[in-house]
Amino acid sequence: MNGHSRKFQWLLVVAIVGVMMLGQLPAFAQVRSFLLFGASFQEVDEGTEACAGQCLFPNPLTNDCTCPSGYTPVKSARILVDVGEDPNISTCGSHLWLCLK
Repeated sequence: MNGHSRKFQWLLVVAIVGVMMLGQLPAFAQVRSFLLFGASFQEVDEGTEACAGQCLFPNPLTNDCTCPSGYTPVKSARILVDVGEDPNISTCGSHLWLCLK
């Protein structure tokens, strides 16, 4: 595989992620079984009481912090988030998970 082809594949993955994040999921729902990407979700780390493993952004295909059947969750990014309500806001770590085949 040459470098040009690999760049195109990454560009395609970024484009699919971008469209999914913009809420254009229905356009891809019919062909999602052919995609190698099964959406994503963000989950707070388990730790202190405030950081207790909450599902911040569920996967739009499962409505939960899980991957669709046949997809494997892969950690892709580490993100700091504020959890709680004033005056009890805690900064917690979280992970963005990609669901891949």
